[in-house]
Amino acid sequence: MNNQEVIFAIKNRSHDLSSVGVDVLSIREVVDGLNLDDIQWLTKTSLGWQKVAGNSAGTKEIVSKLYQRNAHYLSELLQNAEDAEATEVEFELRSDKLIFRHNGRKLFDKYDLISIIRIGKSTKTDDPTKVGEHGIGFKAVYAFTDSPRVYSRDFCFEIKEMLSFSLISKPADYDDRYTTFEFPFDCEGMNPDAVCGKIERELRSFRAEELLFLENIKSVSYTLPEGEIGILQMLPDNKAKNADGSDWSIVHLSSTIEESRTEQDSYWIKFSRSYNTDTKKRQLGIAYNVKKQGEKAFSFESVNGQVCIMFPADSEKSNLKFHINAPFASQVTRETITKDEYGNASAENQALIKCLAGLAVDSISIMRDAGLLNETFYALIPIGSDEVDKVYADIASSLYNVFLTEEVYLTLDGQYVGKEKALSSNEETRKWFGISDIQKLTDREGIAFLKNPLGRGITVIRQLGVEEFNSQEIFRSLCNADTEKVDAFFSGRTNEWYKGVYAFLSAFSNNYNGELREAKIVRASTNQMVRPRDARFETKELKMPRELYVVNRAVFGAEGDASWKFLHSIGVETITEKEVQELREEKKLKKVKAEIQELIDAHDPVSAARRVLTYLRSDNVHNHYYDFSDISFVYTTDKKFAMPRECYLDAPYFDTGFARAESIHRRHGINACYKKSLTEIELSEFIDLLKKLDVFHRFYIVAMPITNNKDYYHMYYTFERRTIHEESDWGIENLDSYLALHDKSINLQIWQTIMSERKMKYVEEQERLKKNRAIAFLKCQKNENGYTTGKSQLTLKLWESAWLPTTDGKFKRPCDVEKDEFDRDFVVDNDSPFVEAIELFKKEEERALENERNRWVEEAEYKSRTEAAKQLGFSSYEEAERAREKAHKYDEYEKLGLLPDQKRKTNFAVKPSGGERRSNKIKSETESASPKKYEYVQSSTRILESGIKSDIKTNLREYYTNDDEQLVCQVCHEEMPFKKKNGEYYFEAIELDKSKGERYFKETPYHYLACCPTCAAMFDEYISHSKNSGEEVDRIISAIKNHEMMVDNDGNESIMITLAGRDYELKFVQKHIDDIRSSMIEID
Repeated sequence: MNNQEVIFAIKNRSHDLSSVGVDVLSIREVVDGLNLDDIQWLTKTSLGWQKVAGNSAGTKEIVSKLYQRNAHYLSELLQNAEDAEATEVEFELRSDKLIFRHNGRKLFDKYDLISIIRIGKSTKTDDPTKVGEHGIGFKAVYAFTDSPRVYSRDFCFEIKEMLSFSLISKPADYDDRYTTFEFPFDCEGMNPDAVCGKIERELRSFRAEELLFLENIKSVSYTLPEGEIGILQMLPDNKAKNADGSDWSIVHLSSTIEESRTEQDSYWIKFSRSYNTDTKKRQLGIAYNVKKQGEKAFSFESVNGQVCIMFPADSEKSNLKFHINAPFASQVTRETITKDEYGNASAENQALIKCLAGLAVDSISIMRDAGLLNETFYALIPIGSDEVDKVYADIASSLYNVFLTEEVYLTLDGQYVGKEKALSSNEETRKWFGISDIQKLTDREGIAFLKNPLGRGITVIRQLGVEEFNSQEIFRSLCNADTEKVDAFFSGRTNEWYKGVYAFLSAFSNNYNGELREAKIVRASTNQMVRPRDARFETKELKMPRELYVVNRAVFGAEGDASWKFLHSIGVETITEKEVQELREEKKLKKVKAEIQELIDAHDPVSAARRVLTYLRSDNVHNHYYDFSDISFVYTTDKKFAMPRECYLDAPYFDTGFARAESIHRRHGINACYKKSLTEIELSEFIDLLKKLDVFHRFYIVAMPITNNKDYYHMYYTFERRTIHEESDWGIENLDSYLALHDKSINLQIWQTIMSERKMKYVEEQERLKKNRAIAFLKCQKNENGYTTGKSQLTLKLWESAWLPTTDGKFKRPCDVEKDEFDRDFVVDNDSPFVEAIELFKKEEERALENERNRWVEEAEYKSRTEAAKQLGFSSYEEAERAREKAHKYDEYEKLGLLPDQKRKTNFAVKPSGGERRSNKIKSETESASPKKYEYVQSSTRILESGIKSDIKTNLREYYTNDDEQLVCQVCHEEMPFKKKNGEYYFEAIELDKSKGERYFKETPYHYLACCPTCAAMFDEYISHSKNSGEEVDRIISAIKNHEMMVDNDGNESIMITLAGRDYELKFVQKHIDDIRSSMIEID
């Protein structure tokens, strides 16, 4: 049936509505054609009403359960009153019912009736977002009533079971100005007293703050059963509309409970903006809590920000410091907004949040232009520690960015500036320094002092990066400023200012590094501004020298006072007797220097030298030789005057050879006039003075960058972690150039320099290595023990160069020079680490060791031959030699093996490799071979396959039978000791690896040794079953595998082993060793 057919059927009271298919969107078209009687008849026709209104069984149970869990019926009633454009709302609570009335301009009509008694098709309590769309909020009252009554000007009705209604008469006391609702506590099984008590508690807890985002309702009152009255009001103080269409107002919220006179007042600055939804225009809002401090003065207060959907969504937390409101998509109960499974806002809600972020940004400029934005607002700015919910992060970041980029910081003079020109300072700073002082000190125009916040606001502006400018920053600025600027800054102030500023800056003077030493910042008793080093604290006992100034007593307190501490920290000292004496000496020295200069000008170098020595012999100045380091009083060979450090010593004073190296060191020689004219004592004192004043008279070993060392990369790449932690390396400047001169005198200076070094004893190893100048030391990664050493750059150069003179006038490398030919002027000190480092006399010592070894071998051989001769009946080896020379049949004796030190030689077998074909065959056999098998009874027993067992000895006989048909032992290389009855040699087949670990072989016949019984027993005792058998067998197998064996001319390979304390050569023919390698399969 279509809509017109449905209307016709209802008006004719037809019960045949089975084919009705009216959907939600066409209900209004049906209702347009019906009157109240039609609607009332329809609600009593169960099937017809279900078809038209879409209700289904269980709707009341669904709704009542929903709102029992979420008691929001007060807010829902207020929402309906707000939609009806009401300004006043009243609740009257009686013991048996709740009466609710409002003065809404929009009266009830038949469409509202249908909305109240109709519900959407879904009945899912576990998904509240899908429980109908029309009238669902009003149905919250079914949590405590079964028959709500509505009294409106045009008609009154009572609802039964949510699904039907009946028209009722108006009460006698009905006031046409109000729409009135009565909710009797008549739910089956519900205690009216309990319901009344619950509603009373909820009314008492209702806050005026919940009216904040309502556009129409300004007053809510309630009367409790005992007559107590509560009044909640929203009173706009001020309201304005902006060009962008947004509204703002200052709102006064008031809560009063008449009986106890409890009053709660709060003020809010509220911003709102229209937002068009799919169905109607709704409002977005932001509200900042403020505290009124005068007619037009407010301070902002942070609150636990609520998310409101007209009323607070109690379970939705933003963690902002202000309230926000928007028509968010939400649960029916409006406890939370709609989010996806990951906690992200729905697309609809994201759009609303973006609009709220824009409103928050605009609110700042609106408040600034209205003069409302002040330093207390900083506490409301979101920062990281607030942990703002990610859904509302756009609002937080947008508001935060305003304070990064806009001119929104209120200054002390009432202006607004941007962050880059805002200075946060304390009251003490501003007491002594005006903003003009700071501008001059820092050369920054336009900067201004902020009105400083308190508490959280300080944390926020610090996180925003607002510059703090207090005593530390001023002290740092003074230290970094030009001296002239500092002088001007301190000039022309009062004594009170100086004292206060000195005390103010004292807290950070511990970090002072002398930056103000030249600045005139100390107020003297003459009212002059002087440098710290020129000022002193006065004492009564000592008279102040003319060279110093007394600090003005009015600018500092007692000793230890903050102002005194500052002056003391920057270099102002109390005058002492020692200082007075030093000033006198300084005055005397100044006079002496003038006299010396006169002698220099008169070209009298000897008299100038004597005047220097005379001054230094006087009392209290003998250690002041450095006072002459910067005077050119030394007469040079080119007849000029130079400073001592610009000269060198050589003949006629010392034979250093430095005169022949002027092109390298570029210094001046010292004129011979001192040698000729000064007495021996004077000359000695004068030379000593020159040495103290750094005249070039010897070489010095100095630190060098280790990266210049030839061995650096070898040292560096020994570490896996290559972050250098410590290094030391040493050298002599221009050493290459000096050595290239081949000058004995210069080389002697180098020699004496390295011989003066000493081996360090009783010092921790790493410390000793770092300070040993013969060594380069490198350590990577802090707190690790790993380090490496090598020759220092100095050692490397001296080690590789031919620079040590011999008696015949030649120069040789340290390792090549011999003791007898070494020049006698070069005295060796074995306590120097360089003797060993440069390998002095190394080749001579190596030859001596070799000669000693040869002598020992000759002696041992002679002794052996003597013993052999005695066994033959000779008295000595010499006698046996003489007899041998006389014996005509010596060759026969030798052939018969009659000499004790000779035996008949058995030739070892030679068997060439089987080649690649044989190798591949053995590899294939090995891969298909079974693993070694053991049979376990009480101990494990090796089980060999019969075929392999027979192949073992067959192979070994073939490998080690030599050309003379002798079977040879692999260990002693002798013929096997006897043959069996069948004519075959008896020998032992020894498995190379008897370990149960099956190190390298599968079950093959190749890894066995052919040994005589004696050698087999020794191998079993000292190799197979020794304590370190695994290591020894691994060594043999590794040598075979890695081709690390000794190879003779026949291609046989061997490795040395030790049996019963004697060394033997375990030898393999080439074919056998190749077969073993081919059969090797390493077992993991």
